[in-house]
Amino acid sequence: MLEKLFDSSLRVQLLHFFLTHTKEWYAPSDIKEFFGASTTELAKEIALLFRLKLLETDLRLTAISTQGGTGSSVAASRIIKEKVYRGNAAHPLYADLRSLFIKDYTLIERTFIAQVQKLGSIVYLTLAGFFTGDERAATDMLIVGTVSKKKLKETIEHFERLFNTPLRYTIMGRKEFLYRREVTDRFLYAIFESKHIVVIDTVTRKNNDTLSHI
Repeated sequence: MLEKLFDSSLRVQLLHFFLTHTKEWYAPSDIKEFFGASTTELAKEIALLFRLKLLETDLRLTAISTQGGTGSSVAASRIIKEKVYRGNAAHPLYADLRSLFIKDYTLIERTFIAQVQKLGSIVYLTLAGFFTGDERAATDMLIVGTVSKKKLKETIEHFERLFNTPLRYTIMGRKEFLYRREVTDRFLYAIFESKHIVVIDTVTRKNNDTLSHI
């Protein structure tokens, strides 16, 4: 069951959402823009979570106003039926999974890092600040390499909603990184001296173990 839960980025994000938003009912159409996915994609993943009994469902009836017949000034309405979902608090794993997502963002961080890695050629990636709980660093994520700034911005904005906090990030080229490291740049060393997690490093050491620290 756990393998099914965590082998999809969208599924993990949906699970996190439903486990931390337990009082309201949501239809796929309600959260389409929030996740940046199509209603069809959301419906498919939600259906799987429902089959695993992690979600419960209900039927929402919505009255839609329509204009009466030709020449009629009487307003008419029709009823739209739509399935809505919320986290199933009666599931045996509900409390543990909810606690995991609320207190420990490890799974979301893994998904986040995996998404960032797809955005370009990254030779050094460090998480600090928000990700380590140490406010001494002036950034939450340092990326060295070449990435699509537009796609990175979109990814950051998406995960800011999941983390429920703004994320600070810094991008620089390899040469700039090495130079600033050599001259003991204050910005860089504030990161190095704070609690931080090196996720990717093909610059200062030969072997890197991506995600091993997350």
